[in-house]
Amino acid sequence: MSQLRINIIKSLICFFAIAALLVVFLRSLVPNISPLHVFPYIALGIFVFAFALYLTIIVRGGFNQWSINKGAIDPAWLWFATNPPGLDSITSSNTPAALAQDAINASAATSIACSVDIASSCSVTSMDSGSY
Repeated sequence: MSQLRINIIKSLICFFAIAALLVVFLRSLVPNISPLHVFPYIALGIFVFAFALYLTIIVRGGFNQWSINKGAIDPAWLWFATNPPGLDSITSSNTPAALAQDAINASAATSIACSVDIASSCSVTSMDSGSY
């Protein structure tokens, strides 16, 4: 069986279980009402709840993707006024990790320059890390 069919079957089982519980609750609350009259309202309520949940997931996912694409480190941090403690020291340019990344970028630029001009001696001593 495909995963889609399994998920549909699970969803239907959950739907009928919730509907049965609500019918039992409503029968004890209002004893003179027929379950056949209540079932369409229960189905409509479950559908509206599932649709609202689906819209919430789509909107929040779109916002999280948009914020990450605009340079946010984590969308949850938008709730706070400042960065977490220690993040500024990690992202500053004087840390060993940042210096190592600059060295990697410089060596990649040097290897590219040497591979383009094979006839030269490739005696590049330093490169500006901001030029890549």
